[in-house]
Amino acid sequence: MRPIALVLCGSRRINKRIARFAESLHGSGFDPVLAAFPRRQWATSSIEDPALVGTRRFATLRRADPAPRQHGRFQRPALIVCTHWSLLPLAVILKLLFQVPLVYDEHDHYELLAFEAGGPPWANRVRSRVIGIVHAWFLPRTDLVTCIRLAGGQLKASLDARAPTVIELHNYPSRRWADGRGDRTDPSDSIAIVYVGGIWAEKGCAAMLDAFVRLADDPSLPTLTLHAFGSGDPEIEQRLSVAARTTFHGSVPYEEIVTFLAEHDCLGLVLLEATARYTQASTNCHKLYEYLAAGVPVLATDVGELAGIVAAADGGWTIPPGLEAKELADAIREIVSDPQEVRRRGDTAAAAMDRDGLWWDAEWAKVEGTGVLDCSQGPLSGATDV
Repeated sequence: MRPIALVLCGSRRINKRIARFAESLHGSGFDPVLAAFPRRQWATSSIEDPALVGTRRFATLRRADPAPRQHGRFQRPALIVCTHWSLLPLAVILKLLFQVPLVYDEHDHYELLAFEAGGPPWANRVRSRVIGIVHAWFLPRTDLVTCIRLAGGQLKASLDARAPTVIELHNYPSRRWADGRGDRTDPSDSIAIVYVGGIWAEKGCAAMLDAFVRLADDPSLPTLTLHAFGSGDPEIEQRLSVAARTTFHGSVPYEEIVTFLAEHDCLGLVLLEATARYTQASTNCHKLYEYLAAGVPVLATDVGELAGIVAAADGGWTIPPGLEAKELADAIREIVSDPQEVRRRGDTAAAAMDRDGLWWDAEWAKVEGTGVLDCSQGPLSGATDV
């Protein structure tokens, strides 16, 4: 019987970072069990590992294991993984109760981003202060803290001051994104403009659509189509659903996205606005690396460290954030008017991912190298019913 890794999540909507952790824990010998606040329905399409599709088990804080059970009994956890600051006190209690290691992953700079939560300034300051107090009290009791990289390494520096061991884990993709690369020879006479991720205005989705409308029927360009994968703002989703030459795919398993990218000449969009959150963007940007891994060149806004990442891979183009629809359309027009250059930059991007080893398995090796996962070598005794 595999030892249990209890993964505490802020909601049942499992993002790509938590999905990577679940997959990697499984690969390291654990049976990951996700526990979350009873908000929304479980959304697990971000989990790519087919080994987890039929065997993963879920628990909420109200009702244990709502999915069909694969086993009759529930083991004591051998490892606690916490993925949200609000659950850190509970995670420390469980660590002490079960006498097991605790890993905390911070994939947002919660103290800083509390100021983007809305409401009066005093409320934002209070939220930020509460998060700071939780960090100060409980981070010293963790065995390992992992975090995303933000521009300048500022998140790691903040956590280093409070936790005994902190390592940055870059949001590089799994090698499955490379496995789907298409074997094309000549550029086609059409280009698919692709967006993967949350459908929000601050991620450039409304501007993307407004710009595409100006390009769709331009006879001087290759045939253009727009494809959006993800979910978010219902109003933007509705607009994407009815616009000409536009396909709104919604939230789909990663295999569908990889297959699509492999079968089409594509241009991937990363159009983050210059908000407090996105001016810190760096290797935490999942979609940027997923495009590059699939051999898809990118058009990205110059926020945070994104321009340097694109330039290092020779994998696309960058533009200033906040462009009007006409300016964005002009930038896309210039790019897609040369399909051979689009193809070339996609090929160099894919080669750079392989050359530099920008894959998640290398990141997870950092965690395994700390020894905190050594408890996966054997199950704990004393399984109890839930």
